[in-house]
Amino acid sequence: AIPGRAAACADRMVDIRQRQFDGAASAARPAAGEALIDAIVAALAERQKTGARPDEASYCKRALMVARAVRSDRAAALDGRLKELEQAARLAFEVENLKKQLAAKPDSPPVRLRLVRLLLVDMDDAAEAAKYVEGVQDAGLAKYVPAAARPLEGAPELACLELGDWYRSLADTAPAAAKGAMFARAQAYYKRFLELHTAEDIGRAKAVAALQKIETDLQAAAPKPAPAKPPAKVAAPLKQIIIEALIDDHSELHITPAGIFWRNIAAEKPGCWQDKREPTWVNGQSWMPEWTSGPDVKGPDTSKPLPLQIGRADFRFEVEAVGPQRGQPGMDKKNVGKVELGADGEAQVLSIRDPAWGGRWYRVRFFR
Repeated sequence: AIPGRAAACADRMVDIRQRQFDGAASAARPAAGEALIDAIVAALAERQKTGARPDEASYCKRALMVARAVRSDRAAALDGRLKELEQAARLAFEVENLKKQLAAKPDSPPVRLRLVRLLLVDMDDAAEAAKYVEGVQDAGLAKYVPAAARPLEGAPELACLELGDWYRSLADTAPAAAKGAMFARAQAYYKRFLELHTAEDIGRAKAVAALQKIETDLQAAAPKPAPAKPPAKVAAPLKQIIIEALIDDHSELHITPAGIFWRNIAAEKPGCWQDKREPTWVNGQSWMPEWTSGPDVKGPDTSKPLPLQIGRADFRFEVEAVGPQRGQPGMDKKNVGKVELGADGEAQVLSIRDPAWGGRWYRVRFFR
């Protein structure tokens, strides 16, 4: 399959799975949630195949939100991956900042030392660290970073033993997330030494003992499964929702157990009128709907959902205001729109038909 086309198909599958999840009955939600997680993970993989660099953290956050909602066994792994991505982003930001500082002021020993250690230890990139090691005020870094930057296959016998010892010492002071990489580097150099050094002498005995110790250290550095926690308290369903939206012609607000979404039937989409692009306001918080068909402001379309703790959709409603400006009290009695609340399976559907020319703001209060 053509990568770009496969990625687009995977994105559409995510949208389909999202709608299935939003509309799933309570008993079917766990399976629908797992299917949605599968689709999100597959969409990320297809985007990566195109050679693009998608925002993996965004995909991970979305999948994690679903996993937590259905209490999936994959929630812990997704949470761990998200933390790794966030840490990598913080490190990348700090590294770029240090590089800029060093470019502006090359004679800055603390900045150079911090940059070299971050690249070497936290990011496990000896080749990149070697570009900045000249002038570093640390004898060990100055001696071993250039050697560590060269291919392992070309390392001489005695250098392997020294580099193994050096990487072990780096592991002792490395952050927890970097210890495993430092031990693995030391392990590779010790194994290389044993391949080259066949004599049964003290040097070989030392390397064998070091390897055995590293296997123990690697096990100790491996992430431990989090202790079981009591189930988190589920937030109470919302008792009231106040929606404020700019409506032109006919739109529907769908209220599901997991959140809300817009379905535009005719004319301009909610929030759109001529050159206006307004958010929908939900209990005083702005929400800019993301539309399935893209940025076109007119025509039938469905928005991606806004997650909310709804629970059972059993609201009553009242129209509190209709007018040309948001926040304007009272009703525009000249052209009163038709507002109806109906049912669609486990969801409720608020239908708004605005007869006036031009968009008007509707303020609707849902309550139990």
